[in-house]
Amino acid sequence: MTAAVQPIDEALETLRRIWEEVLDVPVTSPEENFFELGGDSMLALIVASRAGKAGLAMPPSGVLRQPTLRGLAEAVLDPALFENW
Repeated sequence: MTAAVQPIDEALETLRRIWEEVLDVPVTSPEENFFELGGDSMLALIVASRAGKAGLAMPPSGVLRQPTLRGLAEAVLDPALFENW
């Protein structure tokens, strides 16, 4: 699986926007946890799909493996981080 190489700030912003759309809540910090914001496994699959369409490749279980916004952004830039779960 390859990830589009983007600076961390761009990845964070793209994922923040996706989370806000999917969860329908504001995401104010990179330390936010997807599940604490009301996410569940079905919504996590939607996030993975939308992220892929935005050029941020991740496995379907990506949000489960990296539930914070920062962790997820770092992992889409370094897919090995998805494996260390």
